[in-house]
Amino acid sequence: MKQSSSSSSSRPSSAVLPYQTPRLRDHYNLGRKLGQGQFGTTYHCVEKATGIEYACKSIPKRKLLCREDYDDVWREIQIMHHLSENPNVVRIKGTYEDSVFVHLVMELCAGGELFDRIVQKGHYSERKAAQLMKTIVGVVEACHSLGVMHRDLKPENFLFDSADEDAKLKATDFGLSVFYKPGHYLSDVVGSPYYVAPEVLHKYYGPEIDVWSAGVILYILLSGVPPFWAETDNGIFKQILKGKIDFESDPWPQISDSAKDLVRKMLDRNPRQRITAHQVLCHPWIVDDTVAPDEPLGSAVLCRLKQFSAMNKLKKMALRVIAERLSEEEIGGLRQLFKMIDTDNSGTITFEELKQGLRRVGSELMESEIKALMSAADTDNSGTIEYDRKKLKRSIRERFPNASDAEIDVLLPPKVEITVTKYPNRVLVYGLEGDCPMFYDIDGRGSEILPTVYALWKVPDLLPAFMLKGGEVSRFVLGGADLMFPGIQICAEGLPSFSAGEPWAVKVPGNPAPIAVGITTMSSTEALKAGLRGKALRISHYYRDTLWDSAENCYVPNAATLMCKADSPENN
Repeated sequence: MKQSSSSSSSRPSSAVLPYQTPRLRDHYNLGRKLGQGQFGTTYHCVEKATGIEYACKSIPKRKLLCREDYDDVWREIQIMHHLSENPNVVRIKGTYEDSVFVHLVMELCAGGELFDRIVQKGHYSERKAAQLMKTIVGVVEACHSLGVMHRDLKPENFLFDSADEDAKLKATDFGLSVFYKPGHYLSDVVGSPYYVAPEVLHKYYGPEIDVWSAGVILYILLSGVPPFWAETDNGIFKQILKGKIDFESDPWPQISDSAKDLVRKMLDRNPRQRITAHQVLCHPWIVDDTVAPDEPLGSAVLCRLKQFSAMNKLKKMALRVIAERLSEEEIGGLRQLFKMIDTDNSGTITFEELKQGLRRVGSELMESEIKALMSAADTDNSGTIEYDRKKLKRSIRERFPNASDAEIDVLLPPKVEITVTKYPNRVLVYGLEGDCPMFYDIDGRGSEILPTVYALWKVPDLLPAFMLKGGEVSRFVLGGADLMFPGIQICAEGLPSFSAGEPWAVKVPGNPAPIAVGITTMSSTEALKAGLRGKALRISHYYRDTLWDSAENCYVPNAATLMCKADSPENN
């Protein structure tokens, strides 16, 4: 059940806020960027009248695609106002809206993230963990007492308000939070994989999920690693549903029984038996300072905590770099780290480069963990992490200085068209620097392909490199790829004429290895009219070393074999 504001129905369809606001820049000066989220960017800002520093979260309205998205932003604002009296919740100062953005001006938290502060201090104990958990669960209790379910508790959402020794820890980011009524249950799956409660995965849950997430944070605070771990999100979910928690490995034999008792009660898989936020705050390990030992937990816990935090940040930033086409300024320090790791200066990072680079910066991640990071960041299944997303556009501009922005944009499909889901078999044909997919197979099974056919036919100089991945891990990035029909090579200019149902192939001159074959789903005239969205080609087979004949020292497709393969019963 998705909760929404009662006032949303009365809002104008083009507005998020149910009231008009002055212009943000009449009252604030925006400064440097502080962070980037899925929907918005947070900037440092200064109030003109007072000189007081704040944080401003600016949400582009173009990213709000439906009424539900509008409701989500408005609900986040309402919830932050609702919790504004709590000293451990970031206070919202004001909201502003114009034709392009919704702005949330909030209290500035300049003290950094929870895990970063712990690592910086260099010493850490159960007693300190108990103090932090008291604050975190105190926020949960405050939310629940006001009918709010947070739904995305994780260490990254807790910041210190300053760098001072006595800085307050404050909860941020209520973007997934909802109002709820006792006895009402929700079904949408939300949250971050490590911290998701099992009942969320069962799509039937209430506020107890926040206690579970806090319990996961406590487990990490005490051991430096999450209680449920796997190399993929689905693997993590399976571990959560299985529910086996490790209390035998180091450092758990040295952790107090009282701490382990609290973790077990917070991570009870039965939400009805799970301890409540109020009961957590009444637990002896939280209440009695003498129960939680003040001896340092040991360097191993701090080291693991540092590695876990660093991996999450690198993983998140790598994904964002690939998904969002960030500028150099936006990539910031990550670019320097990646350049150091990228030993051949290719603009991409291979698994071996990532492994060696992380070793050089002192990481002790296991190979399975590095593979998990690589898998998450390698969204195109190329075996590399692309960290310089704008290199392709710069290269095109350098090679074709007279090309207009519109002509270049034809070769760079919108973001929504270049998001690739991972499947074992897929043909990707890449642009000039191996960066922008020109072709991609939507479902990975060869049943449908969206080609930028028109762009390739009209701009033959930019015929892309070719990559094929089959069931085995193989990679071919070669010179110019030609789209082929049996016995007919596409001309350098003009559009070849074909009908629906004709076999076709992708050919790389001079090399027989990579090839894909299929049949056309529409005529060339229909394909031209459909433009970049034309589903003109359907892949039926992927091949590496077959379907080629040698003629005058040049490999060409075997037309008869192509016809046979395209007409085989499994394709009908």
